[in-house]
Amino acid sequence: MRRQDQFRTIQFSDRTMKLFSNANPLLALGRSVGLQVMDLAPTLKTLFARSAMGLDSPSLHLPR
Repeated sequence: MRRQDQFRTIQFSDRTMKLFSNANPLLALGRSVGLQVMDLAPTLKTLFARSAMGLDSPSLHLPR
């Protein structure tokens, strides 16, 4: 379970970096629109932040 969470977090980070480091004008437009939509939709912003932190799994159980 922990490896799966780590893998998803790494994949999310890698894809986000690739998306934001690409100079393609269409991707730049899509990024701008996406960021504006997230700014206007707190639920989307929360989901994005939780995914970035690796907390997108509803059954996250950390060992004590």
